[in-house]
Amino acid sequence: MKPIPKYPIQKILNYHDAIKYIEGKYKIVVRDYHKTYKGELEQDQKNLSGTGHTHLDFWHWLIDRNNNDVHNEGKVYIPCPMKGYPKWINEILTLIYTEFYPEFYKECVERNFEMDDGKYMWVEW
Repeated sequence: MKPIPKYPIQKILNYHDAIKYIEGKYKIVVRDYHKTYKGELEQDQKNLSGTGHTHLDFWHWLIDRNNNDVHNEGKVYIPCPMKGYPKWINEILTLIYTEFYPEFYKECVERNFEMDDGKYMWVEW
């Protein structure tokens, strides 16, 4: 079931509910996007995500993008897809924005993916 905003004052989606929906619908795993993690990787495959992790981990990319300022029971900034981001990041961001923020995504497209703007989602663990 597609999640709906749980926090009516802010109309903010729960990040983990949204990602669970995206992963189920598109049969992907955003914590290991290209299923590259096998425990031991060749040296030239390390740090594929640009986050210091050895696999394509969207969550840790978000944490880095938020300057490590992500806390339990708080908000996480989800940027609009942008030129200059790795292709796999833009693929995931595009899925998030087309599913949950289609009007905002249209603005990203109209501005040729050069708009440094985004939405917030709620995180709790």
